Amino acid sequence: MKKGSAATVYMNQPDVRQALHIPDSVQPWLTFNAVMNAQYYNRSYFELDGELKFILTNFVYKTTNMRTLIYNGDADQVCNHLGDQWFIEELAANISLETHSFRRAWYYQTNATYQTQLAGFQKVFTNNLYLVTVKGSGHLVPMDRPAPALQMIYNFDQYIGTPLLLPITPTPLKPEYSGLGNCAETAYPAPSAMPPIPAVTIPAMEAEFADEVLLNTDPSNLTDKALADMITSLPGLTFSVTYRQFSGYLTSTVYPKNHLFYWFVESQNDPVNDPVVLWLNGGPGCSSIGGFFEELGPFHNNPDGQTLFENVYAWNKMANVLFLEAPVGVGFSYTDDTTYKWSDDTTADNNAQAIKYFFDEVFPNYKNNEFFVTGESYAGVYGPTLSERLVKMIDAGTLVLNFKGMAIGNGILSEYLQTDSMIPLMYGRGFTGLDDWQSLENACTEGNSNPVYYDYSNTTNLICAGASRAQLSKFDEEANSWYGSTDAFHGFPCFNDDAMPTYLNRPDVMEAIHAKLPHRRQCNLAYAQQRKYFDMSSTIHAIMSSATYTSNNMRLMFYNGDVDTVCQFLGDQWFIEAFVAERNLSVLYDRQPWNYQSAPQFLPTLAGYAKAWSQNVVQLTVKGSGHFVPMDRPAQALQMIVNFVKDQSNYSTPIFYVDTTPKPLLNAGTQNCSRKESDRIITMPGLNVSLTFKQYSGFLKGSDTHMLHYWLAEAEMVDPASAPLLLWLNGGPGSSSLEGLFFENGPFRISKDGQMVYKNPYAWNQFANVLYLESPVGVGYSYSTDGKLPQYSDDLTAAENFAALVDFFNLYPEYRTRPFYTTGESYAGVYIPTLSALLIQAIQAGTLNINYKGLAMGNGVWNKKTDMNSLFHLSYYHGQMTHQSVFYKISIFINYTTNTTHNTDNSTATT
Repeated sequence: MKKGSAATVYMNQPDVRQALHIPDSVQPWLTFNAVMNAQYYNRSYFELDGELKFILTNFVYKTTNMRTLIYNGDADQVCNHLGDQWFIEELAANISLETHSFRRAWYYQTNATYQTQLAGFQKVFTNNLYLVTVKGSGHLVPMDRPAPALQMIYNFDQYIGTPLLLPITPTPLKPEYSGLGNCAETAYPAPSAMPPIPAVTIPAMEAEFADEVLLNTDPSNLTDKALADMITSLPGLTFSVTYRQFSGYLTSTVYPKNHLFYWFVESQNDPVNDPVVLWLNGGPGCSSIGGFFEELGPFHNNPDGQTLFENVYAWNKMANVLFLEAPVGVGFSYTDDTTYKWSDDTTADNNAQAIKYFFDEVFPNYKNNEFFVTGESYAGVYGPTLSERLVKMIDAGTLVLNFKGMAIGNGILSEYLQTDSMIPLMYGRGFTGLDDWQSLENACTEGNSNPVYYDYSNTTNLICAGASRAQLSKFDEEANSWYGSTDAFHGFPCFNDDAMPTYLNRPDVMEAIHAKLPHRRQCNLAYAQQRKYFDMSSTIHAIMSSATYTSNNMRLMFYNGDVDTVCQFLGDQWFIEAFVAERNLSVLYDRQPWNYQSAPQFLPTLAGYAKAWSQNVVQLTVKGSGHFVPMDRPAQALQMIVNFVKDQSNYSTPIFYVDTTPKPLLNAGTQNCSRKESDRIITMPGLNVSLTFKQYSGFLKGSDTHMLHYWLAEAEMVDPASAPLLLWLNGGPGSSSLEGLFFENGPFRISKDGQMVYKNPYAWNQFANVLYLESPVGVGYSYSTDGKLPQYSDDLTAAENFAALVDFFNLYPEYRTRPFYTTGESYAGVYIPTLSALLIQAIQAGTLNINYKGLAMGNGVWNKKTDMNSLFHLSYYHGQMTHQSVFYKISIFINYTTNTTHNTDNSTATT
């Protein structure tokens, strides 16, 4: 059976089509569509000098050090090397390219134990134009000379004669293919007839699947770093996500050894204009990703630690929210400095530089948006110390940032006042009785001192100190804070502390969010030994006294869940009251209720109490909430933060305009799959070896009605995350690019009977990620949704190939920063330059952000004139025509050619 027939048999097997995700309605696969070639394709380019001139002289080509490789099998007569050589030489002369390296032999070497052998010849022009022949090869170079072809393409950006460093040892066969075919069949007893068995009705597979999970991977207005950090798939999602997400590491130039992990979710409302809100958890040493999954982020963990459900009260409903894990040693953050020591000051310094790096280098498009620092608990230290450094940097002109304010929840603003207020709070809450209170009063009252406001933390009265310790020892602050809930119904606060690390340390999750190390336990307790700030008065004074605070109309909000006992509201209330008195601030409105209203048809409910002062300072309590306000009272917390960032002083203002309707859940069959994951090839029917690389097959959008089939084989011998991306196109027109996959440079070969697949040790995906695209519609599995096959032209093909690539880079945005090359052979000598010209135009216009590095064409259809002119000479040089015959035919041909560059005198001189 011919190779094309074997491939046709294999590709049209039902299990193969299913493995490649080919719909049943798509036409059978052919290696070559003769009808397309003869009836539906109108060739419009017969000379490609204009397109190559545009590419080779373009500003993008020159400034990005792009390369062009023209190679030919020297035994090919379809698109012969002599015609391509004449064409390239003439083109080089016309655009004033000089010879960089004169024609010389290049060699292939299997490994160090073997002698080198002649592989062909190479000439190099300026502007990185390479002209190469491959000795002994015909039209399909990667098939005829697979090893030299692999060495050539691997060394595309250097001397192609450099020996190949990749192993080419065949992959071991699976056990079922290792000689078992020689075993005789077991002789089993003959069966007897059985009674009829009722037919089993198998439910339709469609019932098991729903729409795929969609993630927003729009690459618009992003830096290379942001593109690399974009989250393109997230395991465990149960609903589609309409906003972009990014995660990775912020490594500033000031602290190059410290790498702070971040997760940034854009606003679900208006990301371009909505504010940027930084969130910091406390501890000290606790992960802000805890706030992401347990409090205000868009996702919550299910108890299984494998799936996620939606938080309809996520703060990114109306803001772009940045979660930062700090300091290093917390969560996914890490340092390369083995001598690094934590402290409150080093944490603030590192955080400030990370924020500067975030806005200057990663997301400069958000630099003018309003920016707020928020956090809770020990972020009562983190937030003010960071904010102080930011306003100093802004005042000094070293940071451009539209810093608008700070909001701290249940903050540890004063260790002393927290201790002093805890004793009367215990009495007021009923944890201690009147006898306890009176004994304390008798021990600690000195003169006319009020025991409610007594300074228990700094007393010199030993009797009072002993009595206060006795009172505090009766009370377990953590157990009574809902921090470590003993909820008998296994509610969210209880299970999530186990579910979150289980989820985050899944390898596929770590890969999706670009985490380099396993997630450490949520809180790093070692930090507590390095604490420095026990009262934040002077730090907050410094913030409010800065030029930025006044000129930019900054504001401060301090809020507390009123049943929290870890950082309870009374201590913070005492702190704020003393602080505003020191600054002589006036009361704008005295303590008053604020209400939450979920919808116009519902009555408002009491949400807490608020008090405001001049210079934009406000303190709120959140009724019924413990230490984690966004978790315990998520709806009230969302209304509170929205009113704060919108500078709405009336916190009872409802936010009916914020949509909190849950997004539709997806069926279990596909709820965890992105479009990319759905295209993953899980099994290869008939494959006789195990694979160590990933591959994908699906369809890319060439137009509104045209779907182009693609097959992506990731790199095998090198890390696919750093390997280049190669596009491969076969020619025809009408030939499937899967010819290249199965017959030339792809990872597979098909057995003669079309039933088995084995590995190609010279596959180009040994060192690169290779994308095979079947184009145009009607070729291979590519199809139209309207049932029409248009009259194709070279320009229309180029436009649809371009659109398909745009779709590809949206589907696989991680490839935008990889070196990208367009390659092909034969009529791809038209496909590739016309496509490359569109790519360069889009890059130059700023509408396409990819790392395009060059193009390589083998045995290409470049110029019909030089192809025809050279063919007679080539036939003569190959002994197919006599001297008299060839020049007789040339003389006849010249009569029809008015612009022939290469005449018989020149040819005669070379014979």
